[in-house]
Amino acid sequence: MRVAGFLSALAATLSVALASAETTTIKGFILPSEHLQHLTLLGPTTRVILTGAGDAELASFVHPGGSFAIPNVSPGTYALRVHSPTHAFHLLRLDVPSISSAPIVRRWNPAEPWATAPPAEGEWVGEYPLRLEARAELDWYEKREGFNAAGMLKNPMMLLMGGSVLMMVLMPMLMKNMDPEALKEMQENQNKIASVQNMDFVGGLASFLSGSSPQDGSKEAGDAGKAGAGGSAGGGKRAAGGGRRR
Repeated sequence: MRVAGFLSALAATLSVALASAETTTIKGFILPSEHLQHLTLLGPTTRVILTGAGDAELASFVHPGGSFAIPNVSPGTYALRVHSPTHAFHLLRLDVPSISSAPIVRRWNPAEPWATAPPAEGEWVGEYPLRLEARAELDWYEKREGFNAAGMLKNPMMLLMGGSVLMMVLMPMLMKNMDPEALKEMQENQNKIASVQNMDFVGGLASFLSGSSPQDGSKEAGDAGKAGAGGSAGGGKRAAGGGRRR
């Protein structure tokens, strides 16, 4: 039994040694930059993640000095990203041809095909060990806006109020320089509009469309009333005269 246990432990040790002999360790640093003045500003949960074929992930936390190491990386093509809650980093592509040669580092566009190919002429190629710099600082909060006079003037209500005040100031000046006939016509139109606004919608609208003023309509109505009264009075007198003749 002891011999069997010893042999199984030896086999496990040899398998681990063979597996580690076929893999490599990806090393690198996160350097201070314009958007990351001090490495202490990185969140404690910042990780460097390698994603390979089949969405297999290998990750490593970032040490206080900015270094990281991802062990047990087999030859192949990987996408490298830095998962940080405070800063954004470029996406990189790592081609690991073998455990004896350095990985090829270049920028990665998710829209590009995932095929192993040498870097194109003029393509950006990074250094190894990796040297990563933050490209932006993440801001999860919206800044409170201060007082903005120009923003108030863009408000539709302020524009309407300003237009009304401007008309109140300029209208008397325009009326002074207006032709008398044009002024009279404008006053008649205002009276027509006022009649429509004073709940006399049907009569005011009819007079507005016919071109006559409400005063003309009331005058015609008054004349018709007087004529009717005169006719009834004349008929009464004739009837009285006839009664006397009888």
